[in-house]
Amino acid sequence: MIENETRVVEAVGSISIMTIASNYLVSALEGMVIWLICMFAVIFCDLVAGVTHSLMKGLDVPLSKACRRTLGKGVVYFAVVATAVLLNIATQEEYHLDKWAVLGVAGIETSSIIGHILGMRGYTFSPLKLVKVMAKKKYEINSEEVEGIITKDEDDKRAKK
Repeated sequence: MIENETRVVEAVGSISIMTIASNYLVSALEGMVIWLICMFAVIFCDLVAGVTHSLMKGLDVPLSKACRRTLGKGVVYFAVVATAVLLNIATQEEYHLDKWAVLGVAGIETSSIIGHILGMRGYTFSPLKLVKVMAKKKYEINSEEVEGIITKDEDDKRAKK
């Protein structure tokens, strides 16, 4: 008799936990849709800019490699956004973690897109130097520090024309 009661209690407890967890996940997915659309739009723009850059440089672009790298980014960024949305729900949307996660993803991809656009025109973009200069913004900046942010590629095919 005690075994039957124990099984009933376990079943009720499992069903209760599963109901709460499924409601939590459905709520998270509803809030995640718009962020996923934004994230994948930026990733797609980076793919287009990267393929265009490679074609303009005359490099061979295997479609499988480009798609594999893009899908890898998508999986990683999806995990980041999903985690941020779940944490946002857990903190009762107090810190807006979902917005910050998507802004972080968009910032990383925007840096890549800018690098591709400048690369098409024969320039190299150094985001690390840009961050260093921005971090030193409240201090006096020497002109030597600013020089290396964007540089002209000397071996660029378009520059020789």
